[in-house]
This record gives sequence, C-alpha cells and structure tokens, in this order.
Amino acid sequence: MPTTPTTPRRLRQTTTRQVAVLVATAAIALSGCGDDDADTDTAKTTTAPAESPSVADAVDGSTTSAGQGVDTDLTAYCEIAVELTEQDSLPTAEQLAEYQSLAPEAVAEPVATLVAAFEEAGDQPQQVFADEEAVAAIEELTAFEAEACGLEPPQDPDVTEVDPTATQVPVTATDHAFDVDLPTTPGRYSFVMANSGSEPHLMVLAHLEDDAVLDEVMASEGGSGVISSFESTVMPPGAEGVVTAELVPGRWVLICPIPTEEGTTHVDLGMVREFTVS
Repeated sequence: MPTTPTTPRRLRQTTTRQVAVLVATAAIALSGCGDDDADTDTAKTTTAPAESPSVADAVDGSTTSAGQGVDTDLTAYCEIAVELTEQDSLPTAEQLAEYQSLAPEAVAEPVATLVAAFEEAGDQPQQVFADEEAVAAIEELTAFEAEACGLEPPQDPDVTEVDPTATQVPVTATDHAFDVDLPTTPGRYSFVMANSGSEPHLMVLAHLEDDAVLDEVMASEGGSGVISSFESTVMPPGAEGVVTAELVPGRWVLICPIPTEEGTTHVDLGMVREFTVS
C-alpha cells in the first residue's frame, strides 16, 4: 500500500504501520526497522500471498473481484502493494490506478478511499495525512496486506493508547518543532502530543544503536542504526496523538517525518529531538 511514516517499515512505515499510519509516504519515516517490542525482526518483502484461511476466505481462492469488477490474481495485487511500500517516492497516478484495478473485493473500499485522497490532495500529498478516512484506510490495508502478501504487520495497537500506569510526557507540536521535556531515566512512558500547528504531524520514537550517526540513519531511512521504533497516528491540526513505549537505556530520537510540498520533511525543518536514557 502507499505508505507513510509509522512507517517500523523503514525509519515506517514503521510497520504503517500507519502511517503510518502508516500512515501514505513512509519511505522517509523511521518505520520498519524492527518490531515494536524489539524482540524480533520482521521481514517485509515478499510478493507471494501468505497461506491463510481468513485471507483465502476473503479472496475466495487465488482470484477475486477487483475494485472495478475485474477478476484478478491476488499475487498481482501483492506485487503492486510491495512496489508501493518499498519505493522511495510517492505513488504515481498510473500506480494508483493499477493498485485500485487489482484490489480484491475485500479491500476495494479502503483502496478507493486512499486513491481518492491522493487525487484530491494533488500536489500537496501531505494533506492525505489530515484525512481521517484515508488514515483509517491505510491501517485497514496494512493489516490485510500483512496477512495476504506477507508485508509487515501493524504495530501493537497499545502503542497509540495512553497507558495509565506509564509516566505521561506532554508534547506540543508546532510548525515545525517539538516542545517537550524528554525523559532521561528508563521506564514506561506515554508521549501525549497535541498538534497546535497548522499542518498534520506525527511522532516516531526510535531507539538507536550506540554508534549510529543520526544523519546516516535518516539517509538509510532506518535501514541501519535502529533497534526498534514506535509511531503515533497522524494528527491533523487540533488533534492529539499518543506513543507508548518502554524506554531502555540508550540513545533515542523523536521525529516527525511527514513530507512537505517541496520534497523535504518536517525533520529537515526541525522536528527532530535526540535524547539519552541512562
């Protein structure tokens, strides 16, 4: 699926994860570097559909009705889903048209919602992040494609919920900075961010390897130097989002990887805060 930051897809797509979350252009996000609990690494690249009774039921074998009523092999849908997830650029109009034409009936509606959001956004693709229906569609497609195509599964939903037993860390997002007193001691924390800016924002929290160079981590899109990462949902202006994680000793970074019209990201504009837990 067209990815976001979110997304562990690469420093996620976080898994988009949403968005990362998924969330719609995560090639530049800190997603996908490892699983949310940092105990396993999840492979995300395969074009063969996974063998799964629930998926088989959803697509009725190896063929199904596409979003526009055309019979199609699920493998072809998975191939375009993998292509969109892995490429380092926004989806083209031709790719989105192919994605929609190959969509199984089970996900025809969220695919149509996402494609329409990209079309409406035009040359301002970051606006896809402000569309709640599009973000919900990305989350639904992430789950389906994890099961059907072997792509990375969504992150634990508890990551985006406040843990009442955790220490809460208030965060304010502006255009383009984080106002936050970052923790320095180990423990479980819920980062609760209010978006007071005029643009959509997102939190990606990543645990870095001790010898990682942040610029190199960003250049590799999280392909190296990241132990684990966690991401919030995308927050339109006025909204609130959460990242809950267990902070262990080491180097951490908080970023907003949402892209701008100019082809840079909110990280480039200053939404990056590195800190050490000891």
